[in-house]
Order: sequence, then structure tokens, then C-alpha cells
Amino acid sequence: MVIEVVRFLNAHAGLAIWTAGLITTTIGLLTISIQRSINRRRATVDMFMKKIWDNDYLKAAGTFADVMKDQTKLMTLHDMFAKALDLKRRNEWAGLSAAEKEKDKFATSVIYDVVKVLNDRELVAIGIRDGAYDDGICRRWWYSTFLSEWKLSSTFVARIRTDPQLGAAAAAFTQMQELAERWESQGPWEKDSRHIRFGSRTIVLTRTQ
Repeated sequence: MVIEVVRFLNAHAGLAIWTAGLITTTIGLLTISIQRSINRRRATVDMFMKKIWDNDYLKAAGTFADVMKDQTKLMTLHDMFAKALDLKRRNEWAGLSAAEKEKDKFATSVIYDVVKVLNDRELVAIGIRDGAYDDGICRRWWYSTFLSEWKLSSTFVARIRTDPQLGAAAAAFTQMQELAERWESQGPWEKDSRHIRFGSRTIVLTRTQ
């Protein structure tokens, strides 16, 4: 059989060259795809490792987790932050008492930490969407936490999207929301699942018994 194939290709030199080129191109594309997958997984692990050891991130994440447990407190702090922001815009903040300034500074610090964490989640979601981070690793590591964070912060995000004091950013954290909704519809990562990425699409393969 092999000899017959060789004879056929010898008799059709043009086809042999075309076939060789096709094989070389296919192998090259496959190699590039595998290397990109390796790089994407490495970047994902590195990203999570940096979070674990970054003190500024851990402080912000701790504040986020604490304040999200009390939505009333969060909204009160946000009201104080928005009011202080408005006073500063009108150059009236300096007229507040020292105690009022301290309260406003605390509220501002908390809100900045909350927004910092939300910005981080939005960037990760964008990275997953664009293929910079590995969807499978992120979903296995972060599934429950990410969905819980989105559900807890959705009311706060709705306020950011409509509050003119903050620019009424209608598109704020939409990638975080879309990722949370997609993961929720897909469910937790199956232990025996494998995934293959084609461009911006991820195909999940689940091994059956």
C-alpha cells in the first residue's frame, strides 16, 4: 500500500508538492495552537499565583468580601462616597469637620477597594473571552467564588451603571456578568472534562463511562 502511494506521488509531482506543503502547514498550525494553549495555561496559573501573594490585592479582596456581606452598609458607604465626591467637585469638602472627613475617607477607601476587585474580575473575564487566560483552569479554580461575587455585587453594579455621580457607565462590568451567566449555565467543571479552544470559542469534551 505504501509503495503504491509513493508511486502515485512520483507520477504526480505537483500533487506531491502540494500535499507536502499541506502537511507542513497543518503541522505548523497545530504546533502554534499547542504552544498558545501552553502559554495561556501558564499565564493563567501565574495570574492566580500573583493574586495569592499580592498584599494590595489581598487587602482589597478582604474588604470586598467583608462589605458584600452587608448590602445595607455597602450602599450607605457608597452614598457617603458619592456625596463626598460631589462636595469635592464643588470645592466644598474642605468645610467639613474632621470627623466627617474621616468618615468620608473610610467610605472612599472601601468603595475604591470594591471597585478595584470588580475591575480585576472584569479584566479576567475579558482575558478569558479573548484567549489570554484559560477558561478551564479559571472555571475549576474560581467557579463558586466568581458566581457568588457576581450575585453579591450585582445590585452595586446596577447602581454604578445608573448613578450620574459616577458617570452612569451602562457598560460597567458587562464582561464579568456575561462570564458569570455563562459559567452558571454550564455548571461546575466536570472532573473528566477536557476543552479545546478554536479562536474565541471553547469546546468542552466530557468523557463518558
